[in-house]
Amino acid sequence: MLRIEFSAMKLINQPSNNLEEVCDEDFETIVKTLQKRISELGARVSPESIRKAKVTRVDYGKNCKVQIKPALLLQELAKADISKRLDSANKTYRNDGHSLHFLTTHKNVVLYDKLADIRKANFSPRRAVGENAQLLDWTSLADEQYLRFEIQLGNSDTIRQALNKAGVNVPELTFENLFQSEICRKVNLYYWGELMQACLIHHLCNENVADLFKQLLNNGYKILKALQLIGLTSVLSEMGMREFRFHAGKTLSPAIYDLLRKIKDITPREDWLMKHYLQIQRIIEENNVIKLIKE
Repeated sequence: MLRIEFSAMKLINQPSNNLEEVCDEDFETIVKTLQKRISELGARVSPESIRKAKVTRVDYGKNCKVQIKPALLLQELAKADISKRLDSANKTYRNDGHSLHFLTTHKNVVLYDKLADIRKANFSPRRAVGENAQLLDWTSLADEQYLRFEIQLGNSDTIRQALNKAGVNVPELTFENLFQSEICRKVNLYYWGELMQACLIHHLCNENVADLFKQLLNNGYKILKALQLIGLTSVLSEMGMREFRFHAGKTLSPAIYDLLRKIKDITPREDWLMKHYLQIQRIIEENNVIKLIKE
């Protein structure tokens, strides 16, 4: 039995860095590079064995170029009760506000300032989220800002659960089956959507109740429906979807599902970060690969 753990980006990017990203076309290059590195360590492994290797852990993520400092986004995300939305046991907000982690036993959702973390790794690797020292042309990056959004799945059952939630059907958890940009895109989109729902409810609950009530009436809602939406939003803000389902039962009525759908259509009036959230969602949806300009 041979266990292999590696960063695909650092494996083939020269100089080594993981700000640049890999795509489907890089798969065979990664297989050949892995075979070469394993051979250098004294083991012989065929390319087919690598392609068919069983995956027991995978990290899907996206480096998102943003227009404001990632720390500002993380501050607001930390205020929302996302832990309950993600069934997360622990939330940590650290590294001077540059990283935010939602942790469970085998699944982590991690967001951090990508460039700040690389800088930190260059002089204090132990304090970085997941970086080693890297060589980047900082001049070419100028004032660019990147938010790293990453889903870390730590065993086979957790991988299966995440794929099912994202609507992905994979017959076997092999390297060649899971190394697909479309799977990465769908998993990232699902979990980003969960974060955004938690943020939406948080912002709605922070609004003046009377103003929110009048906003709903102006948008065409009947008085009873507006009251129901405000009540459900307040309950979800306090206990999260997981606890709500525990008390409400596994099977919700069509009326409750209708209210949950309608909450998604309500736009907070004072949500100044919404355009940045939507920009990140577009980046994840488009899933364009980052390639740095090199001399």
